[in-house]
Amino acid sequence: MKQTNYGWSVSGTDCMMNGTPMVWQESDCYREIDPNGLFWSKKSEFFDILDKILDDDSYRNEMEFNAIKRANELSENEGIMIKELHKKLNS
Repeated sequence: MKQTNYGWSVSGTDCMMNGTPMVWQESDCYREIDPNGLFWSKKSEFFDILDKILDDDSYRNEMEFNAIKRANELSENEGIMIKELHKKLNS
């Protein structure tokens, strides 16, 4: 869905943490979450991506692995950012 509030981003990252590959509508805010993710601009691209995920088990497994890997990276970055914020607040 096109981003109109931050709920879709949160929902997407929740899915990624569980190994669900996300199919994002082209948007800068989604690229920030998953720069190498599955993006579509035209409806035909959306259906092509879905067909590949549903028909190609090895591709789907790769996308599932990538989703979890990216969710872990986001989590680690958040931890680093929180530590830096604490340092700045305590100085």
